[in-house]
Amino acid sequence: MLRPLGPDGPWVAETPLRSHRIEVGRRMTVIRLAEGGLFIHSAARLTPELRDDLERLGPVRFVVSPNRMHHFFMEEYARAWPRAAIVARMA
Repeated sequence: MLRPLGPDGPWVAETPLRSHRIEVGRRMTVIRLAEGGLFIHSAARLTPELRDDLERLGPVRFVVSPNRMHHFFMEEYARAWPRAAIVARMA
């Protein structure tokens, strides 16, 4: 599910997402930090396959939602990685 854009990332996952009956799609970006942890931007639905992919890359440290259109799946990540910083802008 995660597609590398380079030999050591970043990685993207492109998934379907409907908003107001319109398919808008979602692109989640994953970056490996210098210390080895992961920074996730615009989290996609956390399927078992995606969770396995992320676990193979490293520990999730940050999950960021840049605005209210990207917050839909944040709780799934907070439950899966309770020590990760969850940052969401809701305005």
